[in-house]
Formats: sequence, C-alpha cells, structure tokens
Amino acid sequence: FCGVFLIMGIFVGAMIWWTMLSFIGALLKNKLSSDKFIVIVNRVSSIVIAFFGLSMIFRALIKLCDK
Repeated sequence: FCGVFLIMGIFVGAMIWWTMLSFIGALLKNKLSSDKFIVIVNRVSSIVIAFFGLSMIFRALIKLCDK
C-alpha cells in the first residue's frame, strides 16, 4: 500500500502545482504580456545564455591548456 500512496501523493501534488501555476498565469496575464516585461525577460535570458556559453568555452580552453 505504501507504493500506491506514494504514487497518489506525487499525482495529487503535481495536479495541485499545475493548477496553481495556471491560476497565477491567468491572474498575471495582462502584466506578463506587456512589451516592457518581454524585453526584460529577453535581456535577462540572453545574458544567462551568454554566460553559460562563455563559461563552457573557458572550461574547454582550460582543459586544452592543461594537456
């Protein structure tokens, strides 16, 4: 029975999580669709992607120099 309760708990938890996300998304729909917000998200995500890309290049160069 423990396995059944574990599966039920995971299922119910996921259902509650997605219901909350959908509800919050519906409430914030107007704020999230503004041009200013989209520009901010684009800039932040591009900085994060560039940082990870540069860190991978840096790590590869360090491995090449160690040989």
